[in-house]
Amino acid sequence: MNELTFYCPYCGEENVTSVYPEDGSKQSLLQDCEVCCRPLEISVVFSGNEIVSINVDREND
Repeated sequence: MNELTFYCPYCGEENVTSVYPEDGSKQSLLQDCEVCCRPLEISVVFSGNEIVSINVDREND
């Protein structure tokens, strides 16, 4: 398990979620911001157990 810290593209507040490399090298998650509750689309790319790329967008942008 890796803890992923990112900033909401709507309100700019810090958020934290967990991702699991065993779920695949390329993952997409839908999650609401912990502060403003707006929907976020999170894309994560792993190389082995290390996160090599994170992209957080507003859902449907």
